[in-house]
Amino acid sequence: MRQLSSRFVKTLTGELKNLLDCIVQDKELDMQIRDGYVNVYYHGGNILRIKPRSFEFDEMYYNDPSVMRSTYARKDAIIHKQLSARRDELIKLLPNNPQEYFRQAKAAMDEWAEKLSDIAEYEEKKEQQQIALANRCETDYVVLDLEYAVSRNSAFAYNGDKKKVVPRFDIIAIGNGQIVVIELKKGLGATEGVSGIGPHIDCYDHTIGGDNGGLFVKEMRELLAQKQEFGLLDSKLKITKERPKFIFAFSDEDGKDEFGKFLDRLPEAYKASAIYLDKNHKLVSKK
Repeated sequence: MRQLSSRFVKTLTGELKNLLDCIVQDKELDMQIRDGYVNVYYHGGNILRIKPRSFEFDEMYYNDPSVMRSTYARKDAIIHKQLSARRDELIKLLPNNPQEYFRQAKAAMDEWAEKLSDIAEYEEKKEQQQIALANRCETDYVVLDLEYAVSRNSAFAYNGDKKKVVPRFDIIAIGNGQIVVIELKKGLGATEGVSGIGPHIDCYDHTIGGDNGGLFVKEMRELLAQKQEFGLLDSKLKITKERPKFIFAFSDEDGKDEFGKFLDRLPEAYKASAIYLDKNHKLVSKK
C-alpha cells in the first residue's frame, strides 16, 4: 500500500515541517510515498528515507561505485565502519538543518555518479525521477506514483497463467480525472519479448484491470490526498472516475522519430490512447 499512517502524516506536517518544506521547495528532489515511509530521490538515487522513528542514507554513496557493487564491500568491517561513521554524522543534521544535509548528501551522490560508468539501471532510475518532476503540474498526465508493484498479497494479485508473477507498472498518473496506469517503452526494441507489449497487457488485465472492488482506485485517492496535504500536488486535482485505464507511452531512442512505427505495433484497442514522452520528459497526449 502506498500510504502513511495518520500519526506519521501529523509528524511530517508538524515537527518535521521544516524538513518537508525543504524537500517540496527543492526542484531537484522527488518525494514519493511508500508503505509506511517516504523516499526522497535525487538524480535517480535515494538521498533520504524518512521513517516514523528514523532517517536513512545509504553510506555506500561514500564508496567507489566499482567497489560498491562487489560482494566484499559490505562484508569488510573496516570499510563499513568508516562509511557508517560518515553517514551518521550526516544524519545528525536532521531534522534541524535540512538545507545542509541535502547540500552534503548531494555532493556525495554527485561525486559517486561521476565515477560511475553508464549503467542502464542507473540511467533508468534517473529518467524516472525526471518524469515525476516534469509532470507535477501543467501537464496532460500528473504523475502520482512510480514503479507500482502488485504484490502476491494484494487483493488484486496476479491471477493469470504465468507463475510467480509480481507485475510492476512504470507510472501511475491522473489524466482527465481518471487514474491512468502507464507502461513506458523506450525504443521499438522494448515492444517485444517477455517484457513487451503483450505480457504487460496480460499483467494489467489480471491485476488492476480485474479489480472490480475498486480497491486500487481507493488506494490512489488516499495517496493523492496525502501528497496534496504535503504540498507535493495541486490541491484542486481530483480523481472523478471509478475505473482506471491502461495505456502505453513511447520514448524515442537516439533522436529517432518512431512513434508511428510504435503505434503500428500496438493492438487496435490501445492505439488511440497511446501517448508520447517528449524531450522535456513531459507525458503528452499527442506527439
